[in-house]
Amino acid sequence: MKISILFICVLITLTQSHQSYLVSLHPKESLDTFMAYDATYPEDLQVKELINTSFHIGNFSGFSGNFTDTILKRLERCPLVEEIVPDIIVKAYDIVQQDHAPRHLARISRRDRMKPIRKYPFIYDDDFVGKRVNAYVIDSGIAIGHPEFQGRARTGKDFTIEGPGDKNGHGTHVAGLIGSHTYGVSKCVSIIDVKALNSKGTGSLSTILLAIEFAVNHRLRSGRPGVANLSLGAFKNNLLNKAIEQATKTGMVFVVAAGNNNINACLTSPSSSPYAITVGAIDDYNDSIASFSNWGECVDIFASGAYVKSVDIRSNVRPSVLSGTSMSAPIVTGIAVNLLSEGIDPEMIKDQLIAICTKNKIGRSSLFLRKNTPNRIANNGVCEEGNAKNEDDESLLSRSFADDSYFVSLKTTESLDNFMEYDKKYPKHLQVRDIISNSIAIGEFKGFSGKFSKDIIDRLKRCPFVQDITEDIMFNAFDFEIQEDAPRHLARISRRKRMKPNKQYSYMYDNDFQGQGVNAYVIDSGIDVDHPEFEGRAFAGHDFTHEGSGDNNGHGTHVAGLIGSATYGVAKNVEIIEVKALNSKGAGSLSTILAAIDFAVKHRLESGRKGVANLSLGAYKNNIINDAIARATKTGLVFVVAAGNSNINACMTSPASSKYAIT
Repeated sequence: MKISILFICVLITLTQSHQSYLVSLHPKESLDTFMAYDATYPEDLQVKELINTSFHIGNFSGFSGNFTDTILKRLERCPLVEEIVPDIIVKAYDIVQQDHAPRHLARISRRDRMKPIRKYPFIYDDDFVGKRVNAYVIDSGIAIGHPEFQGRARTGKDFTIEGPGDKNGHGTHVAGLIGSHTYGVSKCVSIIDVKALNSKGTGSLSTILLAIEFAVNHRLRSGRPGVANLSLGAFKNNLLNKAIEQATKTGMVFVVAAGNNNINACLTSPSSSPYAITVGAIDDYNDSIASFSNWGECVDIFASGAYVKSVDIRSNVRPSVLSGTSMSAPIVTGIAVNLLSEGIDPEMIKDQLIAICTKNKIGRSSLFLRKNTPNRIANNGVCEEGNAKNEDDESLLSRSFADDSYFVSLKTTESLDNFMEYDKKYPKHLQVRDIISNSIAIGEFKGFSGKFSKDIIDRLKRCPFVQDITEDIMFNAFDFEIQEDAPRHLARISRRKRMKPNKQYSYMYDNDFQGQGVNAYVIDSGIDVDHPEFEGRAFAGHDFTHEGSGDNNGHGTHVAGLIGSATYGVAKNVEIIEVKALNSKGAGSLSTILAAIDFAVKHRLESGRKGVANLSLGAYKNNIINDAIARATKTGLVFVVAAGNSNINACMTSPASSKYAIT
């Protein structure tokens, strides 16, 4: 008998919806030029009334607004337009801690092994906890009314003819590990019950295929990203593997259990599917592979699977405790859900899980005779506890450069007189004799200093008498202030050696160089400028959120305090400028961030002071914000940006990937 699988095509009707986009102009074009061009079009195709914000950073200009598809097509044909991108949301970097968390959660947010009896926290990013992502639990059903699911679990479809609900407990336990309040990795995910296993925990291949088909079509109709969890399996079946292959091509992510037979996972399905993320089990009391877990090269990653607590169908208060790779898979499903909510493409989820996992913590004895088994434990990538890296010591000398001033040393076989004779051969405007400030002869070490143009420097580099050319750095007398019992973050930047956990340290700094005459632009959620810690040095700059000046989130004030407050700040005399670009939820659009950068650039130029802009925020890599920072730095503004809290390569995010920013 032939079994055919029909994946129903879902037709999506597109309407003329207004969506926010950011339009950048060619470097040689201005907003005024564009507006003049725009006025030549019929009024219903003009954009001037639809523009929300505009910006001009160096020769980088553009605007944002809510534009219909018709106007977008017109803009795409406009010769003045360089690029059009969706106006993405940028968020402040922030993490949340769940104290005394279940061990399976604590394990994915730390790098080191956990001690058996000790309680550990679960640390996660509250901005990426599965909002607007669906998790499809293809299992024995879910007790969707359980309070642990907080109304986020929904009935999808029952393929068992038993009716909705869970008479076995397995599916509810799995769903709880994905997204329940206490035991779940993803605190805000929508959980869809796709009941394919009966009360005995069994189901036919045809039922599983129907469940996969339902999940695929439901996700397409919802328009949301989705992850399907299959904590089930049988011996290798090419039909099931083929179904998963085709389903992943629609955009669904599949996470599957490796199996509990202590055999090579490549011998079972769906764990042998290269298109699924296959999860084995560890015992998180010693980070060894669980005695029952399947293993081998078909396993992608391991997670806690021994004595795991989750939601119980028999109690609204007490958890049930189960063991198996069935428990490990939903832990990874929860991480995958959070990565999707962070904006990572479905086809990149497996690579991302491997990139942020904890490597080489499973003992060698546990891997013995388990050929080609990867040494990877799942991690959410938020916390780097126990993973500190030793960095090479940098120069002990802080230095600054005298403007355009250089020191030129001559080769030991040459003299200053010989150089001067050679110098006469050049045209007057390329000679150095009249612009030398000082000449030096210390034994065989000879040279001179002066303020030289780029043309003269280029000429000197080619001169056969010259040994080296260096900037004429400024030296300062060593004169330090000491802040006793300082906050640890301050003490750390004024000492070379590691600090002991419970010991108090001082912060040493040079009081002559504490930010006098410098502006710090905090592009964030606002600042409580009247806080006494700022000593009257914090000022309201501009609010781009329409919430008004001030900080209803706390993130921006905290950041500003680290820059320049009396007790917690590095620069004790800097003037701090509030540039409010993130709202009370810590979020702001790309266009708002660009407008904030535009303001900071212009404010610094008008002030005539030096300036640094701090961006403790980010999103996935975006060339427009990187380009804006490149142009802004050319005006003289320094940018310092956060690398991000996702434990991924910072080159994948913005503004962290900008080579013009200090990340």
